[in-house]
Amino acid sequence: MTCTELFSALSKIPSVSGFEAEAGEALNQLLGERFDEYLPLLPANHLFVRRCGKENAKKLMIDCHFDEVGFVVNRMRADGILGLSTMGGPDPLILGAGSFTVYANKEIPAVMQGAPVTMGTSRKAVPTHELQLFTGYNEAQLREMGVEIGTPVGYAAEEPLTLKNGRIACKGADNKTSVAAAVRAVELLADTRLNCDIYLLLSCEEESYTAGARTGTYAVMPDAALVVDVDFGVTPDVGRNKAGAMEGGPSIPLSIQTDRLMTMKLMEIAKEKEIPCQMTICPLSTGTNARAVAFAREGVPTAVLGVPLQNMHTGVEVFSEEDLENTAKLIAAYIAATYSEEVAQ
Repeated sequence: MTCTELFSALSKIPSVSGFEAEAGEALNQLLGERFDEYLPLLPANHLFVRRCGKENAKKLMIDCHFDEVGFVVNRMRADGILGLSTMGGPDPLILGAGSFTVYANKEIPAVMQGAPVTMGTSRKAVPTHELQLFTGYNEAQLREMGVEIGTPVGYAAEEPLTLKNGRIACKGADNKTSVAAAVRAVELLADTRLNCDIYLLLSCEEESYTAGARTGTYAVMPDAALVVDVDFGVTPDVGRNKAGAMEGGPSIPLSIQTDRLMTMKLMEIAKEKEIPCQMTICPLSTGTNARAVAFAREGVPTAVLGVPLQNMHTGVEVFSEEDLENTAKLIAAYIAATYSEEVAQ
């Protein structure tokens, strides 16, 4: 499967932050045949392991958070209007123009009731506690369908939209693009004999607390880690000094959270293999799970790759198929150059 095909399949699996555990069966059915083992881990992590068959093999962990921003129902009115609390950081300025899905016993389509911003030129968002979700059902009907306080809500579960020039728009691209790239990298390594075991950690709650990366790293105890996430892509309101160019390849941040040797090796391999990439400077924080992984236990050498993404934390996140494929190629090339049997000899 191509990266885009993998992403399309992954995008259909609900994973609002804090509700990722329910995705286990669907994930195992989709990805399990590519790995030797699947392990659900607390609090809501999903771990896939590809073993090299050697005793005491080194452990390389690839962390891709699987949760996406969303909401949870915090109140219900008799007329069916639902109040919401945010899970992660949805962009409040665009919520009123979007459509949503309530994940109850079945998927229920919904929209926001009322405008989320003030009239005129102001861009002031309505406070989160004033958000009102409308499904067309009354409270009794909603409860019959399993809606209650604590039910998760996400951006509308729709098919990815194919734009021109290899761009794709969809909800959940943060961070299912990275999952697709990591899985594709494992596919590209199918005929490469490695001397390391690969642990693909689909971690939970990155958008809210980094809990999954913390507990997952302790469970795996890796010798090294690649954290794969999205990075801001250039848009009219996010300039090149704060974001990566679309079709410029994955970003490789230099930060106190990242291992210098791993980072420079990624850059060298990208240059050698002619894989586009972009160095970014993130002095104190990469804004990724590296802040949890790199400082777990006595420390884990960690590098980060970021897929450029426009409209982050909205229902129409946009990525480039070219960037996604190049991210997969760079992950595979790095692993082959570092952990293949030929290198060891």
